[in-house]
Amino acid sequence: MLNLLVRKKAPHNNVEKENIVNSVNRAKIELDIAYKNFDDVSDVDLVDCYIYEVQSIQKKYEYLLKQAKKLNFI
Repeated sequence: MLNLLVRKKAPHNNVEKENIVNSVNRAKIELDIAYKNFDDVSDVDLVDCYIYEVQSIQKKYEYLLKQAKKLNFI
């Protein structure tokens, strides 16, 4: 008979939880700032720049939220 070892996931510690939650909060603040910058700009080139910045930060924020939810941190 073959013995299989199953590695259990180590329980998540408070430091890991705090790091992910802080990252989510920082990304949210960055997103708010990017939206404000987008709203305040009038130069066409800068409008494009802020559109890309908002999209980039949105992706990062969504990723961090998924990670936090997957780990049941939020």
